[in-house]
Amino acid sequence: AGQRALVVGGSRGLGEVSAKIVAAGGGHPVITFREGRQEAERVAGEIRQAAGTCDVIRYDALQPAAGQLDGIGSVASCYYFATAKIFQRKSALFEPARLRVFLDYYVDGFFDLCSALAQRQSGGTALFYPSTTALDTATAGIAEYAMAKAAGETLVQQLNAFLPGVHAISRRLPRIATDQTATVGVASAQDALDVLLPIVHEVQQAARPASQASRG
Repeated sequence: AGQRALVVGGSRGLGEVSAKIVAAGGGHPVITFREGRQEAERVAGEIRQAAGTCDVIRYDALQPAAGQLDGIGSVASCYYFATAKIFQRKSALFEPARLRVFLDYYVDGFFDLCSALAQRQSGGTALFYPSTTALDTATAGIAEYAMAKAAGETLVQQLNAFLPGVHAISRRLPRIATDQTATVGVASAQDALDVLLPIVHEVQQAARPASQASRG
């Protein structure tokens, strides 16, 4: 309750669910969109209709983060769901150009955002980096996606060790029914709320000031 959370990619999919969980718990999500302002405003409207509060800003993970964060105020936590389209037709087992696109989002974009938040936040920021269970079992057609997510996990370790003011949490998520997966026959996709609720709780606990955390 009372925490401000930046939800990058909060206009749809996993970001939308995360933003609504934060709002339902009494927090204030700041949701971002890259192109879908109408979708972001829909999510914000639904949160407000449920007596929550929410802000909407445009944010492009492929552009420098610092200037884009002007005006959002202090945020205790951040959820990073920026992504390129995951499932696309491929002509080869491995396509270097496709790997580069994923790295732009999952490594370069995430690092730039973490650096910007570390510089502007005096009390530190807890961040969530979503990885994938595709790293545990080979899945046809998404080699570049899995490789980039693995690189992102390594980045999380480095950030926690060497970037003061950043506490990054990474979890390998199963394939969840979203607009990214709905067209590829995901029969066993887990419900996004069931998967994300404990993660949001963990992130928000990490973001709480020590004095509040000690009171439970």
